[in-house]
Order: sequence, then structure tokens, then C-alpha cells
Amino acid sequence: TQRTGSSGINAEYGDFPHTMTRFLFLNRTSQRLTIAAAVCFLLALISSMFVVVIFPGVFQMVVRSQVLLTPGTLSFEQWLAPTPVVYRVATVYNVTNPSEMIAGKEPVVE
Repeated sequence: TQRTGSSGINAEYGDFPHTMTRFLFLNRTSQRLTIAAAVCFLLALISSMFVVVIFPGVFQMVVRSQVLLTPGTLSFEQWLAPTPVVYRVATVYNVTNPSEMIAGKEPVVE
């Protein structure tokens, strides 16, 4: 015979809520896996809160501190001694005999 407590739950489990009762009577491996899953969930929740709430403000602060041309910033040092400019040269030709060129003859260009 099973006794029931005041809340209608078996007296051998005590008056815990039903989900807590189930957790307490899991085997050790299941308890550890449940606790590990809960810890991972909390870490993911805290990390996502950091990314959504704190990171944008920190990012803007760092960008603003480095974009200003004030002594000691990276942008100021690069402004004082700019890197050499890379020039690219492109030459455009007009082929006047494309069909002969495709046939294997020398191209005539302007």
C-alpha cells in the first residue's frame, strides 16, 4: 500500500513537486547529464545576453577611441606616416579585326 501526503504525492517521495521528485530519483549518470545540460544552457544564455546587451556598447567605444585623430591612436600614427600608394595601370585596346584574330591572324589594335 502506498501512503499519500497532503499534496497527493506518494509519501515515500515526500512533498516535492513531481518534476523534482523525478529528478531526485534518476540514476547518477542521468543526474549529471541533466545538470551539465542546465549549466550549458545557462552559459549560452549569459553569453547571448553579453553579445546582445554589452558588446555593441564596448564595440562603439573602441571604434570611437581609435577613429579620432588624437596622439596615441593607431589612426593618428597611420595619418602621420601613410603607407605608400599603390598605382595600377590599365591599357585598353580596340581590336579592329576580331573575326580574323579568332581565325588565328595577328590582331590589329588602335
